[in-house]
Amino acid sequence: MKQARRRARGAPLLVLAASLIAVISFPAVMQAGPPPARTSTQPAACLPLSANDIAMAARSAPRGLARRVSVGERVSASGEFLGRQLSIDSVAGGPARVSLPADSFAGPLVGSLMLFGGETEEGSQVSAIDVAAGCATTLIGSADVIRGATISRDGAALYFHSVTQRRRDLGVRRLDIASGGVEQVIGPIEADAAYGVTFATVLAWSEDGGSLAVQSCAIERCRTRVLDTATGELALYAGDGHGALVGLDAARLYVFDDCHTRPCALLAIERDGGATSVVADEAFHAEMASQAGLTRLLIETAAGVEEVTP
Repeated sequence: MKQARRRARGAPLLVLAASLIAVISFPAVMQAGPPPARTSTQPAACLPLSANDIAMAARSAPRGLARRVSVGERVSASGEFLGRQLSIDSVAGGPARVSLPADSFAGPLVGSLMLFGGETEEGSQVSAIDVAAGCATTLIGSADVIRGATISRDGAALYFHSVTQRRRDLGVRRLDIASGGVEQVIGPIEADAAYGVTFATVLAWSEDGGSLAVQSCAIERCRTRVLDTATGELALYAGDGHGALVGLDAARLYVFDDCHTRPCALLAIERDGGATSVVADEAFHAEMASQAGLTRLLIETAAGVEEVTP
């Protein structure tokens, strides 16, 4: 891998929450423009999105949409975390706000679609807003607790991770958006005393959209399973030094070492064989970016932001 260039150090890189968590039948509070807030899962005068609408939105790549979305925290006067606030300035629908409960998620964008959700007493649901059109729709609901969700790049399928109400892992299932059929694609993560209790699960697509990474983390270390969505083949990457996932491409996974503080070593794990190498010794933050078919790693170090071409 080679370094392309280094930029002068500036403000830290910002990353939209990568954890996708969703919940069924909850009243999201959405507010459009100056009128008073209303309780709804969609902006006013907006029809639900069809399977074709969803597919077209997921495949689209309109520029500048990421700047129209922000996710913040809602806290009480005493500092208690109350939930998340999703703010969207849609191209066609104007401003909208969604207040989510404490156990919730929002993002990241897939095409022009933003997924969001949150737990309620009834269960959970996954909803999506087309940031370009300003329309929202509910994709799936469950009596279980959906803790993570992401949509495929072609918009044909929703992959979601869920647990029971007692927080027993149920693995990852796939929803065919057109037919409504649901199938299990990844089983629950196996208990392993070497890792301890798993409490966080993240879903992330490879840069080419052909593989889905499901990372399950305990207090110190993580395990990442990678699903080839075309063949159903599943690979496991785990062991000492396997920390938070940054991203993956066709050849490698990029993870932080299992440090508790930053800076921390950034590692590359070969998908064929699992060999590990160090990309950066001391990184504060890292993310993957693709442009014109070229994938780059943006790595923030004490010296600035390095652009590395794998």
